[in-house]
Amino acid sequence: MNWEENEKIIDQMIKGSTGELWGARLEQADHYKILRDLLESAGQKGILLDVGCGAGDVARSWNGKYIGIDLDWVIEKVSKVCNPNFDFHSMKITPESIKDFPDADVIFMNAFLDVLENPHEIFDTIMSSKCEKIIVHRQRLSQDKEYFEVRGSYANSKIPSSVMSLNKIVSSIHKFPNAEFALVHWQSDFYSFMVIKNEIR
Repeated sequence: MNWEENEKIIDQMIKGSTGELWGARLEQADHYKILRDLLESAGQKGILLDVGCGAGDVARSWNGKYIGIDLDWVIEKVSKVCNPNFDFHSMKITPESIKDFPDADVIFMNAFLDVLENPHEIFDTIMSSKCEKIIVHRQRLSQDKEYFEVRGSYANSKIPSSVMSLNKIVSSIHKFPNAEFALVHWQSDFYSFMVIKNEIR
């Protein structure tokens, strides 16, 4: 249940970026207004680190410096093909590798925690990083329960589809007394949210 290099997956990821797969590019997607509003709230400046960037399409909507990180084969065969004019780095995202993230003003995750078996562990580790602003876009939430199912993805590959506990997310955020938290509903049990830690240094 992991992302594996597969020519059919790569082809569908590219077609997802061009709009051929879903019938619309990112900028025409039904969740784009939420995404754009979150980026505006983050200030549209500085360095945005897109974790699990896939094709890197979010780069086109950020006015500052953009850095996308993902698995090496995704970067080489999807990100750099779809958006070659932006900065991409290869990295497998684990709690241990987060300490090696490039410095950023905003950490952005678009449907990334959603495909992990351990999304709370990754979120908590990112919350503990020195980045002040964190955006999570298109994540399934439940008030209390956390679990994952196995669902189909690109080219019918099977991957985890996680549901995070909103209460647990809020508990993580409360470790930062001055933090601001904005939650936006997209559809069904999918939400987006932004945390601004406002740490006193």
